[in-house]
Amino acid sequence: MIRSILTVVVGILAGSFAMFALEWVGHQLVPPPAALDLSNMEALKAYVATAPPKVFIALLAAWAGGGFAGGFVAALLAARRRAAHAIAVGAIQSGLAVAQLVMIPHPTWVAVVGIGVFVPFAWLGGRPFAGAPDSPGAA
Repeated sequence: MIRSILTVVVGILAGSFAMFALEWVGHQLVPPPAALDLSNMEALKAYVATAPPKVFIALLAAWAGGGFAGGFVAALLAARRRAAHAIAVGAIQSGLAVAQLVMIPHPTWVAVVGIGVFVPFAWLGGRPFAGAPDSPGAA
């Protein structure tokens, strides 16, 4: 039980790291306005309300990559039920995305796709390990 919890936590951390790295790449490709203060929530909300679609496409790509990486790591580390661990990571990431979407409203299409992107990509990330045998000593 503890190993499963730690596996999911490490998967979430790995997915978050990948997501932040991919968001950084997105900011290099589609930079936010130079005057935007990312620590000012109201300024950030105003920017998101007027941002072009390519900003959201980069964001969704980062979220998909984060889901994939999180699922991959969770399935890699899991002693058994590897796909379930990967899916658990994606489900928690979806919940975290909901929290972000509540704090900073995004266009409806971004919210719908964003909430739905994590679980399938986490499952895809865990897919290479789905048929792997249980780790020795797994209960």
